[in-house]
Amino acid sequence: MLLAATYLLAVAAQSPAPHGHGASTDTAATKREIRALADARSHAVGRTGAAALAVGISPVTVVQYPGLSTVRGPTAVRDAAIRRYGAAGIQLSTQHTVVASDGLFGCAIGRTVIRFAADAAPGQRLGRFVTCWSRASIRAAWRLAVHAQTGEDPGGGELEADLAGPPYSASGRHERDDRYAAVAADRAFARWAVDSGTASAFTHFAAEDAIMLSARPRPRRGPAEISQVFVPAGEITRISWQVDRSSAFGSGGLAATVGTGVVYSTAGQSRTKYLTLWRQGADGAWRFIVDIGSERP
Repeated sequence: MLLAATYLLAVAAQSPAPHGHGASTDTAATKREIRALADARSHAVGRTGAAALAVGISPVTVVQYPGLSTVRGPTAVRDAAIRRYGAAGIQLSTQHTVVASDGLFGCAIGRTVIRFAADAAPGQRLGRFVTCWSRASIRAAWRLAVHAQTGEDPGGGELEADLAGPPYSASGRHERDDRYAAVAADRAFARWAVDSGTASAFTHFAAEDAIMLSARPRPRRGPAEISQVFVPAGEITRISWQVDRSSAFGSGGLAATVGTGVVYSTAGQSRTKYLTLWRQGADGAWRFIVDIGSERP
């Protein structure tokens, strides 16, 4: 409980001095705040395990753990965390942060190390995570908005120590509702995949600095490399998906969408869920900068 309280104090502490409406925001300062939140959460999880994953969850918080359905709210998140990681050792280490231009939304990207007591052979399962926080105003406290993890298959290779060439943060001022704009982009992305093929859709909607997070030692980067997953000789032949319009978060040119899908591969068909981070470019178009997914029942 002491570590959980420490994390909540860290959340409350990350509130900078007031800004006037329309004033520019120091994104470096916002990145430090998001990093501090992520580090406090990682420390609590590392010391107390699955119980700390449910700390700071609001009624609208959305969480995705491998092998489970997407859950929302304190009770469902707590139950899912205990079900998945109740007998496991968990470590989260942040590698990168991206933030909105207005200082109201930010995300941490990093690695997970999971040790399940039930594994036949001692060892660790390696994966990735994305955690995002949001706040109503520059003076408000940060709230955990959405969290997703992937990987955790036994016998995976060592992940790269740092996230080389990571995506950059949003810039400029954005006046419209970024959540709905990101949902519209996600829906257009899904339609493009149906009409013109999955590889074409990922090529068109991926930013130049986009990354696809999985259990691979090195994330795929950029439109060309990411789209290679879906070419005829690739690992996956196509994906169909649907965004959850009620579970979008974001502000200031940076947003997160979540949804469910079906993956068709050379090995067969599987059900999946995903979290996608979107950034609005100087041309006004929304392109994804991070994509992370995991299996679901």
